[in-house]
Amino acid sequence: METEHKKSSKAAGHTLTYRADIDGLRAIAVLVVVLFHAKLGCSGGFVGVDIFFVISGFLITSLILREIQGSHFKAVDFWERRTRRIMPALVVMVLGTLIAAWFLYLPDDFERVGRAVMAQTVFGSNIFHWKVANYFGPLSEALPLLHTWSLAVEEQFYIIFPVALLVLCAWKRTWLAPGIWLAAALSFALSVWALGAHEKSVFYFLPTRAWELLLGSLLSAYPAWGNRAPRWIRETIALGGLAAIAIAVVRYDAHTPFPGLTALLPCLGTVAFIWANQADGTTSGRFLSWPPFVFIGQTSYSFYLLHWPVLVFSLYWFRDGLSWQWRLSLVGITFLLSVLSLIVVETPVRKKQVLAGRRRLFSVTAAAMLLLLASGEWVHLKHGFPNRFGPQALKYAAARDDYAFRFEVDLPAAQSGDFTKIGTPDGPVKCLLWGDSHAMALTSVLDTLCREKGYRGFAAAHSGTAPLVNFVSRGTYAMKGKSLEFAETVVKFAVDQHVQTVVMAARWNVFTFDPAFEESLRHTVNRLVSAGLKVVIVRDVPLQAGDVPWLLAKTSKLGGDVRTIGMPLDVHREKNKIADAIFAKLAGPNITILDPAPSLVDDTGLCRAEYNGDAMYFDSDHLTVTAALRLKPLFEPIF
Repeated sequence: METEHKKSSKAAGHTLTYRADIDGLRAIAVLVVVLFHAKLGCSGGFVGVDIFFVISGFLITSLILREIQGSHFKAVDFWERRTRRIMPALVVMVLGTLIAAWFLYLPDDFERVGRAVMAQTVFGSNIFHWKVANYFGPLSEALPLLHTWSLAVEEQFYIIFPVALLVLCAWKRTWLAPGIWLAAALSFALSVWALGAHEKSVFYFLPTRAWELLLGSLLSAYPAWGNRAPRWIRETIALGGLAAIAIAVVRYDAHTPFPGLTALLPCLGTVAFIWANQADGTTSGRFLSWPPFVFIGQTSYSFYLLHWPVLVFSLYWFRDGLSWQWRLSLVGITFLLSVLSLIVVETPVRKKQVLAGRRRLFSVTAAAMLLLLASGEWVHLKHGFPNRFGPQALKYAAARDDYAFRFEVDLPAAQSGDFTKIGTPDGPVKCLLWGDSHAMALTSVLDTLCREKGYRGFAAAHSGTAPLVNFVSRGTYAMKGKSLEFAETVVKFAVDQHVQTVVMAARWNVFTFDPAFEESLRHTVNRLVSAGLKVVIVRDVPLQAGDVPWLLAKTSKLGGDVRTIGMPLDVHREKNKIADAIFAKLAGPNITILDPAPSLVDDTGLCRAEYNGDAMYFDSDHLTVTAALRLKPLFEPIF
């Protein structure tokens, strides 16, 4: 997101000239990111960050190489420019985020903001969000600094990269370009190799993202390459680069494995466009040099910083959803705030109209970072200041911790027979609960019944993974290819342990869209029954419209009626009609279908989110222990 190229100078073949087309390209990048986050189209808009990475690598490396080859590069000068460019708007955004979260967030969410502020202050935002962004972690609406992961990646890169260039140049200058090639190749290879098993790490970490910045660096390392290419070739390549970006923006979505190989398309598209416009502007380059594009590009840093907090705070408060008109209005408001930030915050410091001296700049920046660090630590130590809410609201908020048996059983554990144990340790084996995280949420009720009846049992649950043989669960947190072997291992374990009853539970409607679902379910049930086991299929629990503890706490704080919060039974039935119809075909001897919804619905037909002051869910779709125990009468016939 670098814009330090508004000057022209030459040294050793390296030219650093302001290019309006790059600001235009930056405008495209920020617009697709913002529209993607606002759910206004651009299903692959997340690639805008990758475009930023390539642009930043190109501009920063051009600047560093020019100064190194002119023998006047100083790290302190470089970091002063970075400080002037990055810190003012960032400090204002983070401080504003803390203030807004004080008024809007539940204690645990606010405490998490405090920790995020601390992480961002030391350029570790990517590591922090990698740790907290898991299946049972907070929703994105509770992470207003999530977008700063990309800034952390860039800053980590800019701490290491200049030093590496200096070392290479001092050792053997001819190794400069090959060194960048080697680093980029290793980073890319690591990204591709690790994507399948460590998708989250690949997304957030510098070693698997550095190649994108280094692609831009390579452009800088070969400043004159291809400058004499015919115009028609450059026109074609520039247009092809924009087309590659457009294809990624339109065709990619949340299910696209990313970054890895798929990130090549937008990154190489960006490289192609920048290269094609180096010697002389192409038609597409002149189009992106149109003043409105340029202005958005110059505003892109503040626009990127501000858009996410504005969106997530709005979504956090209005959990019932925002219309597209509202979301579009929020984008417009954010852009106006970004223009204000550019004029009032960014430009004066960058142009040395404010904090002109280096010592004063560093002193004020250090003080601001210490202030943010101390503020974040204070919020963390005070556990998000729970006294901002009343006792009942806090009780609802505490439901986020009302869970048990949240244990992921992975393939190695299953193969070694290390399943979650429930019930009486020395009792006869009665049941095995098999499923995804919705099965985890039901484990408490089976554990209680097993203990009361003197039985023991097991649970084989893994998030996002259906309890089916011959079925590949493909969700973000699912076992994916390993789910086939996992299912076979579970079935073998159930048979070998002489389990009397296998209870299958899941968020079924996310699997019914796979054409293999019905046949896989039928095959699974038939195998279990033919082995002499009884099968119980639990229809899914009603899913709520939003984060239940927050909805209840907010309603309680505002004096509303929490009894009106819930999912209408007919809406629940409609969402699950495909799975329920398939289950109805299977019911028969040794196969029982259980429906938890009647135990959770009130006289008005509302599947309530709350009963007698207790939250029924610890998020939007997983039952609390309190709610699961309401289902005891439903499961007692198993025993």
